[in-house]
Parts: sequence; C-alpha cells; structure tokens
Amino acid sequence: MSTEDGSNKNNIDGNGTDKNSIDKEKTQEFLHKNGRYLIMAGMLVVILIGIVMLVNNKGTSSADPKARAEKVLKEDYQVDENEAVTKLMKNYYKYYAEGNVDKMKEIATPISKLEQSYIKMFSERVEKYKNIKCYTKEGLDKDSYIVSVTMDMKFPKIKTMIPSLETFYVRTDDKGNLYIDNLYSTFNYIATNEKDVDSSVSEFIDKYEEQDDFVKLANDIEKKSSKAIKSDKDLEKYVNKLNDKVIPKWLNNYKKAQEEEQKKKEEEQKKKDEEKKKQEEEQKKKDEEKKKKEEEQKKKDDKKDSKKKSEEKKKSEDKKDSKKKSDKKDNQKKEDNKQEEQQQAEQPAAETVYVTTKVNIRDAASTDGNVVEMLEFGTELKRTGTEGDWSAVEHNGVTGYVKSEYLSTEVPQQDTSAPSLSEGSTVTLNGTINIRESMSETSTKVAVGYAGDKVTVVMSYAEGWTKVNYKDTIGYIKTELLQ
Repeated sequence: MSTEDGSNKNNIDGNGTDKNSIDKEKTQEFLHKNGRYLIMAGMLVVILIGIVMLVNNKGTSSADPKARAEKVLKEDYQVDENEAVTKLMKNYYKYYAEGNVDKMKEIATPISKLEQSYIKMFSERVEKYKNIKCYTKEGLDKDSYIVSVTMDMKFPKIKTMIPSLETFYVRTDDKGNLYIDNLYSTFNYIATNEKDVDSSVSEFIDKYEEQDDFVKLANDIEKKSSKAIKSDKDLEKYVNKLNDKVIPKWLNNYKKAQEEEQKKKEEEQKKKDEEKKKQEEEQKKKDEEKKKKEEEQKKKDDKKDSKKKSEEKKKSEDKKDSKKKSDKKDNQKKEDNKQEEQQQAEQPAAETVYVTTKVNIRDAASTDGNVVEMLEFGTELKRTGTEGDWSAVEHNGVTGYVKSEYLSTEVPQQDTSAPSLSEGSTVTLNGTINIRESMSETSTKVAVGYAGDKVTVVMSYAEGWTKVNYKDTIGYIKTELLQ
C-alpha cells in the first residue's frame, strides 16, 4: 500500500530492508542458472523484477520439512527412466510453445491470470522446445517427484538453439495421474510469489538445489547457454529485443488492462450501490404503508379474536382425540406386521453347504463386519438365508455371514497344486506386484515387489487378499497373484 509521499511501507521489513530488492536478488540468482524465463545470463532480470513488483509478496505456511528429505536428495537422478514424468513434461512444453493454456491447466495447476497472459505472449515468440530430458528424484510427499528438465529452446528464424533448465514439483492426484504443482514452478515460486507455498516443500526444493548433482547440471547448462549466445549475433539481438521491448510492452499492457478492469468494476459497483439505495428507500415507503394498514386491520381482528380462539381450541382438541385413535390403530397394525415378519424370519429353509477356502464368519453382511469365527476348507455349515452377496450361516451354535462365492452345496475337493499360504510361510514373487495399504485395488500403494523378491505371509483372508511383510513393510496382495 503506497503512502501519501509515494513510498511503499508494505515492502519494508523489520530490519529496514526493501523486500522488492530481496526478490530482485533472488530472481537474478535464479536467472543465471535456469530455463524458460532465462535465455542467457542476465536476460529477463528487469522483466521478472517488474512482474514481482506487480503482485503482492506473500509468506509461506509453517509446516516442518518431512523426515525423508535427507534420504531422497542423496539418491542419484533417474534420467528419462520414469516414462510418465517424461510424457508429462513433454506435453507441458508442447502446450507452452502452442500457447494452449486450456491444455496446460489439465496437467499443471494453479496457473494465474498473470501467468496465462505471459504464456500466450511468449508462445508467439518461441517456436518449440527440443531435446527435452528429465532428471528425476522422489519428492517430499508420497508419490511426488522433483524434476529438473533440460531442453533446447528454438526461436523463429534463429538457427542456434539455447540450452535451458527448469525445475518442477510433480504430484499424483486421487486418480493416480501425475500433475505439475505450479506453485513451485518458475513463474510463481521464483518470479512473482503470487500464491503461498508450503514452507516444508520450499525448504526441500532449496536443499535440492544445493546438491552437487544439481549444481553441476545447472553450471553445465549455463555454460552451454552462454556459448550459444556468443556464437550467434542474430540470437543475441532477438534475446535483447525480447528483454528490452517485447516483454516490457506486454507487462505494461497487462497492468493497464488490470487497472481498466478494476476501474470498470468500481463503476459497476457504484451503480449497483446507487440502485440498491433507491430500492431500499422505495421499500421503506412500502413498509410504512403496509404497517399502517396492518395496524388498522389488527383493531378489527381483535374483536373477533376471542371467539376465533375458542373455536380453534375446540377443533384442536377434537383433532388430537382423532389422531390418538388413528395412531393407536396404526401402531397395532405395525405390531401385527412385525410379529408376522419375525415368524417368517424364524422359519427359513435351511440347507447344508461347505466352505471352499479358508474363510471368516462375520457378524454382519459386510467385509467391515467383525470376525466371529475362522473356518477351514471343507467345513460343513447350515445356510439359513441370504442377504445380497452374503449367506446367513450357522456353525456349532455360532451364527453370522459368509460371502456366498466361498460356499458350495457339494463337498469341495482339496487343491493340492497351490502353494501354502499359511501364516509365516514365504512366497517368491513371479512378477511385478503392487502391495497396497488395504484390501482394495484402489487402495494406496505402499510398495512394489518384483520377480524374485520374497514376501512373508501374515494372514490370508477369505476376501481374496493376503496380508504380507515385504522388506519390513506391511501391506496386502491379491491371493491369486501369490499362487
């Protein structure tokens, strides 16, 4: 907020330091080593500082960094090994070069109005991004990644391309699809700080950029970028034009459009306020007239009130008596129906069935029901009824429910060809298998086992899942995948 003398108090911290100057230093430092918003050392510094000053500086949340940060940052890069990450980044730069903001929103979020405007402007000045390579490590969060992308930026009619570098934070959505968390991409995280970021993720990224492998990668790209600029005068001229004319013009036009839009909104609001005031005055006049009529009517109604109340009282008492009789009759009918239903429920047709696998009897027709007894293969039961996919059964005085698919009216034959899945037994995996958090194919993956890995059986369940211990990680695998 500017003061009357034109100073900006909100941009001065407690030490008397200009916050915008801090952003400038941070921007300049990044621009010497990173990609799309940097074409060469020092390029676009003034422009990005202008963008920084266009928006308000905002803080970050106070969440602590996650414990596994130190471990994952020391791991080696996966270079183009994660196909899903590589496809995501190639699509991102394809849409960026096309200026296709709608497509970008499908894989990167959030993208502010300011950044959308910048993308559309810049896409008209860049031809394409080539030779995209992804250097990937695991992120701070579950199923997240930090990805440094190198690419060659190609400008129209310019032969020489510029090597560039940009870092992204990639997450996985509820449907298992990867997307770019754009809060930590160059435009917001480095240039503008338009939106708040999580301090733990911010600290994680800062530590990542201190790692030797990242510093080496960034220095290599910076050297190649400087070499490209020095080797092609046309490229240098194009870059300087972008920096000195094209981008400043875009920024000024954007600011002007924002100011005009704000002015228009203020004028519309003023008009609405005036219309509202007029309506309120008219309503006040109507209310006064209505009140006067109501007072006159009240005087007339008071004379009739006594008689009317007596009549209503008598009607109310008669209605209550009638309702009591009706309720009594309805209750008796419900009780009769209930007794009839109970009598029918107590006399179901029972049949003998046999357990076709190791199975649980539960106290409800649901996998959420409590286990009241565990039955072995071939156990004989009495089926007294069904409820959806479940059968109501009785065994040695114990009643409950078993999934109907695990019961047979014929005595089952033991299959001796399948390996034992008894508690404590070890099974060798014969392929790549997902180990999940709970007994569901949509449950979160806690680990991935590969052919030749061994798992220890904790317990096998009738629902078709087996609880296993895989490298000290407890999870669930479809039983059929272990046989």
